[in-house]
Amino acid sequence: MAEIKYGRGKFAPPQAYVDYINMIADSPAYKGLPAIRAEEGKINWQCSSGKTTSFYKYFPGRFGWWVEKADELGIKGTENSDDRLTVAARMIHPTKKKVCLVCGNERYVGYMYMNANYAKAWNKLLGSELFEKGTPIYKATEELVEHLGKSQVRRILLSDFPEKKDDINLFNQENYEEFFSRTQHIRSTKLSPGYMGDCPHRLDGFHDYCTFCRKGNDPGRSDENMRTYNHDRRAFMWWAEGDWKVADALYNSATSGTCVNCGKTVRKISPDHVGPLSCGFKQNGFFEPLCGRCNSAKNRRFTFDNVISLLDYEERMDDTVASWQVRVLWDTVKESVQDDNTVKILSNYMRAMQDYYLRALAYIATLGHYEFLFSYLRPEFANYSVEFIGLNPSTLTFDECRKTLAVSNGSRSLAARSVRIAFEELFEYCAKTTSQRKSIILHFVDDFLEKDKESIKSIFAGRQLTKMDQVLGEIISSDTYTIEYKDGAIQELIEAPEFGDRFAYSAEFDKKFRALIDKRGLILAKHCLAEIKSEIGRQG
Repeated sequence: MAEIKYGRGKFAPPQAYVDYINMIADSPAYKGLPAIRAEEGKINWQCSSGKTTSFYKYFPGRFGWWVEKADELGIKGTENSDDRLTVAARMIHPTKKKVCLVCGNERYVGYMYMNANYAKAWNKLLGSELFEKGTPIYKATEELVEHLGKSQVRRILLSDFPEKKDDINLFNQENYEEFFSRTQHIRSTKLSPGYMGDCPHRLDGFHDYCTFCRKGNDPGRSDENMRTYNHDRRAFMWWAEGDWKVADALYNSATSGTCVNCGKTVRKISPDHVGPLSCGFKQNGFFEPLCGRCNSAKNRRFTFDNVISLLDYEERMDDTVASWQVRVLWDTVKESVQDDNTVKILSNYMRAMQDYYLRALAYIATLGHYEFLFSYLRPEFANYSVEFIGLNPSTLTFDECRKTLAVSNGSRSLAARSVRIAFEELFEYCAKTTSQRKSIILHFVDDFLEKDKESIKSIFAGRQLTKMDQVLGEIISSDTYTIEYKDGAIQELIEAPEFGDRFAYSAEFDKKFRALIDKRGLILAKHCLAEIKSEIGRQG
């Protein structure tokens, strides 16, 4: 019999990985899973939801097997709602640990590793830098007990992990690893998993590379140069903070890859903001690769796993993921969500806050304060070229981003176009009905603007309209000027010497306007937390 080989092309998997997949294939935990081995004994490790691929023939049967397994385990939901198949995969895994195809190391499949925020919190407790992202929680617990004693650490853990109360005897016996591994299948905002779910595309239900190797080490990495940039209206329409040129450049670097949602390999991935712009998140270039179908289906929604990724991004980049208009709401609520249901509540409130913000901007425009609104746009980003170092266009991850000033006729034109499009989209959006805006308009949010119009007038009562207000307002609102004329006129305004002073000139009014927005954000945050608490209570 010929030697059975695994791996793709020149990529040879570690022997430990080969031993691992054979152990899984022989485990009774997966009894009944269709076509585990081919006739010659080779493991059919992978299947695909892509009907045109040779890997599809096992997909329907395996998907059905995992759904039945999740039902048998009593996991709430239907089919793969709330990632219940991944939960099932973590629960039935025979060893709870998997060997990584890339590095050959063994990691827990579940939530057993400190995320950046939790490591920071524990370091703050000790006033040290003892813990870091990726530290196994059981090893960190052992260290913390040495410094604080068992009694104090017990109180901390039961507060942070209430699901651990039934396993407290294991903690008392100092069996910290077993203490945590018992519930490693339960999703956590404080811990990260060793592997992301990929069920049913891999036999064991997990990606073949661990989360430690996710960035930059995926064997599917490509060295292709990024393509020529394209720009569309979505880069400017949401009046989001962040460098839209960097985000746009990264978006347009996408090549073939695998959808992180359904596992389908596509000719060109569809980059999706982990934090949707329509909910007020930044244009920060933080994308996940999806296929077109999954991207379209996701729409403005984001998930609990997305929230974990966003919190990790904030810690890693030492920066917020939220644009200023939703930041109070996001920062107040983000640590309270526990699952996809509570995240949906948060997303609805963030979408409502973003809707209120855009309508407030449009109202300010009716008062004639175009130069003030201009201060929230960053057309100068157009005049930089962007280079990504260590770019993986299949996963849209990179090691470093370098920007170089590169003013050209094309960049100057793009700068002007970004301003025109931002205003056009703003007015078009606010002219739509509630249903057309595809927003979740809570009754009190819909009342905010009518109540706040006088407050907004009061904010700008001391501001005299300027020549720039007049000229920009005329350019933007004119129905007779051609697009070419508008862009040329806006370009002249942008390149005028006084344009550079727009932030200082608007600072006094910006401070008052932000205070009003933050006040509304805090009100929404309180309502959101109450709704989340009610949902958690309903779930029992």
